Amino acid sequence: MKQFSLLLFAVVAVMPLVGCGKSGNSTVTGTITTTDGQVVSGGRITFTSVSPPISASSRIAPDGTYELSSVNPGDGAPAGHYQVAIVSKISSVGGDRNGRSVATSKSLVHEKYADVQTSELTAQVSPGSNTIDFKVEPPK
Repeated sequence: MKQFSLLLFAVVAVMPLVGCGKSGNSTVTGTITTTDGQVVSGGRITFTSVSPPISASSRIAPDGTYELSSVNPGDGAPAGHYQVAIVSKISSVGGDRNGRSVATSKSLVHEKYADVQTSELTAQVSPGSNTIDFKVEPPK
């Protein structure tokens, strides 16, 4: 009985420690601006690794800043090399000459940034805290 009590005590003592470790992710924050100095206000940035296939993304705030999340808000991304895509569009609704509503959208960045295969943007995430800023071409 004494052995059972010691085992039970050990299990109960260790239980609070289980699951309290960090995810192993690194924090990744930054700012996105255009090459002509404009803040990219709004949209989404996505980091994608090839091997292993991992994706982390963030909404781009009105001031052009972002904070990556993999699973939970702000939990970052594992250290590694990533391809990066940025999508930022402004949508508006107007009327045509017949009085019908017409939705339009305008990209705030060059369309090539919308796909990791064409964006040419890459990032190296190191263990710990990372600040990774991007300067991108405005739309043509």
